[in-house]
Amino acid sequence: MDREARSLYEEYVGRRERREPVSYILGRREFWSLELKVDRAVPIPRPDTEILVSEALRRLPRGGPAAGAGRWRRVVDLGTGSGNVALALASERADLFVVATELSEDALRIAKENAERLRLAERVVFLGADWLGAVRPDQSFDAVVSNPPYVRERDWETLDRQTLSYEPRAALVAGEDGLEAHRAIVEKSPGVLRSGGWLAVEIGMDQAAEVQGLLEACGAYDCIEVAQDLAGRDRVVTARRRP
Repeated sequence: MDREARSLYEEYVGRRERREPVSYILGRREFWSLELKVDRAVPIPRPDTEILVSEALRRLPRGGPAAGAGRWRRVVDLGTGSGNVALALASERADLFVVATELSEDALRIAKENAERLRLAERVVFLGADWLGAVRPDQSFDAVVSNPPYVRERDWETLDRQTLSYEPRAALVAGEDGLEAHRAIVEKSPGVLRSGGWLAVEIGMDQAAEVQGLLEACGAYDCIEVAQDLAGRDRVVTARRRP
């Protein structure tokens, strides 16, 4: 092993000894068979979030020039982070046009780099905004998707040290009950969803009933369902904008 390789090896081992996640050490993470650049500006994409992608795809009708239907299917991804959900959707369906919002400028930089490298930048547009803050009320989408923060304030200190020390807190914690982001999304999303469009949000494993309650109280949604991950835990809540 030459000196440069040995130095890099020792650096990586030292970082791992300090419990830094392997994805940050290597600077990459696979999601939906896509290799994504990641650093500490973005939360690490997790396999459970692929359930969010599959549930959204299952509900989106096909359309757009590629399918000869005359228009793109439009999706907005809220709090995109590394861009993993938005890019997975666009990579899977050539008829989708995705708008992805993100408040963190550093995270937006990473997401844009991922889109360019995966050659998806023409169909995935990134906006600096808090949830739907940059989306005009006159815009209409076929789906709103989001993996928002949902950790409760009191639970932050109980998380694994790798998460606690390295991942961005603002991307994970959402107030005392972990539902601040979900409330904002449920409140604002009916204004940008077309009739019959879908909302799909990731949740914590014990939050399904509360998020269902938010959607029912909103009055704009029906067909509210909960999807489980491969471990049998509640993972995604979907709902249809009332026709």
